[in-house]
Amino acid sequence: MMVSRRQFGLVLGACVLLFAGCPVGVSPVVPVLGATTVEMGDQDHQVVPIEAPPDSHVLITVTGRDVDVRAAILNADGATGTFADAPNRRMGIETLLLESPHEPSFSIRIERNDHGEARGVVTVDAVALPVETEADMRRLEAARLEASAGQQFSDLTKGKETAAAYVAAADLYRKNDDDRSAGIALLHAAGVRYARLADWKGAADLAERAR
Repeated sequence: MMVSRRQFGLVLGACVLLFAGCPVGVSPVVPVLGATTVEMGDQDHQVVPIEAPPDSHVLITVTGRDVDVRAAILNADGATGTFADAPNRRMGIETLLLESPHEPSFSIRIERNDHGEARGVVTVDAVALPVETEADMRRLEAARLEASAGQQFSDLTKGKETAAAYVAAADLYRKNDDDRSAGIALLHAAGVRYARLADWKGAADLAERAR
């Protein structure tokens, strides 16, 4: 059967509309707070205020350099959530996740988790995670796993669960071809196995997978 140019154009247009309505990739994140650097000098803590749409899932990362810190979400009413602590001392990235719905204003409390003489800087970033595609949902679940792992790390009895959560997050990131996030999660898993389980071989294997 011969297909006219007009018919072909209509079919092609319908296909474009179909795929446009069913996105399959990872949606771009929406910046909420650009990289904000605070110094950890004589202070024992710092507070960074953030504003974000109440219906958004907000991913916050806290990156310390030369000083070990822990971080938690400080709600508008002053209540502090569970602190997250990354396993790789002075090189870790604390992950926090504030899921919708939430107050439009909140803060991140960053506390020194180091000796008093340690000096360094901490960078805080916050983005809203879209939930439009299957890949978006995988990214959100990976963020949940990382946030949960960071909150569990201080519990000495949950080393296996914490390492497993980081590995599961890495697997989800890899499915989205996000090798950087997967590598960071695997390095954190390695840190957990080293610090909490004294599993040097397991830690080395995970570090090798992160490359």
